[in-house]
Amino acid sequence: MGIPNKGQGQKQKPRGPPPKGALQKKGGKKGGGKKVRSLKNRIRDVEKLLAKEGISEELRAAMESKLALLQEEKAEKDLKEKERAFAVKYKKVKFFERKKVIKRIERTRNEMEAEKDEEKKKKLEEQLELEEKRLNYIVHFPPLEKYISLFPSTPHTEEVDEKQRKFMEEANERAAAALRARGLASAETGEDNEGGQEDGGEESGEEDGEDDFFDEGEE
Repeated sequence: MGIPNKGQGQKQKPRGPPPKGALQKKGGKKGGGKKVRSLKNRIRDVEKLLAKEGISEELRAAMESKLALLQEEKAEKDLKEKERAFAVKYKKVKFFERKKVIKRIERTRNEMEAEKDEEKKKKLEEQLELEEKRLNYIVHFPPLEKYISLFPSTPHTEEVDEKQRKFMEEANERAAAALRARGLASAETGEDNEGGQEDGGEESGEEDGEDDFFDEGEE
């Protein structure tokens, strides 16, 4: 019979979790360092300081300057967050509307090439111009505005229609300015076709059933 090893047969203590604060002693949370206060809290801190009586004019001037900078920074941040939120919210509808309009442009061009009747061809040219303006509307829609669909399931109100017309005009002005900046503002090219094809050309061959996404009652 052999001699038992030291501790053999003795009940071992279960290992529990490390003592509270042990991790912090080894370096604390990942990243370490002091937590950065939000802009909102930093603005509130400065406003509280400015509300106090008896602070020197020099300190007040410095704090007012700091407050102005913080408020400007917060305003820029809020705009970026709003733009990002709208981009996510309207991504799908703009994606399908762009594809729909690009297909209409391609179809109208093909019909124009085949059409011999001058009167019908003129109508097709007007239709092509309309579709190109619609494409500019989608591509150059202001990022900080709620997107107004070109193909709504229910008709827009007069007020919304008027707002959409305004956005349409502004979008086409931006598209024309972009073309002029690239030196492509020739009458043959048109105001918006070149930019529209660049933005939507890759997607025009995907999914042939997207027209179900819209109400076909509109032009």
